Amino acid sequence: MSFVKNYSYGLVLIVIVFISSIILIAVSSCDTKDYIQIEVGEGDTLWGFAEKYSEVAKMPTNKFIEWLEEENQIYNGLIYEGQTITLPISQEELPVDVAFME
Repeated sequence: MSFVKNYSYGLVLIVIVFISSIILIAVSSCDTKDYIQIEVGEGDTLWGFAEKYSEVAKMPTNKFIEWLEEENQIYNGLIYEGQTITLPISQEELPVDVAFME
């Protein structure tokens, strides 16, 4: 009993680190492989993609743009015709009329 009493703080710390590790692994395993990818066309902009898809992604427009920039390594909002970018929505989430256009 004295072992548990002497090392109780250390044991609690070990348990917390273990649980935190499991949570971190579970969260990091959620990747973007199920998200759709689209090719940027002439005249496309991040703002245009955000206006079209942010509601489907359940994100405010500015957060949608931030996500696009971070996940697609886009700097200064510059995208180019022919570039492929990932959108934070799955094929199942696309509205029918948009899914046929892709």
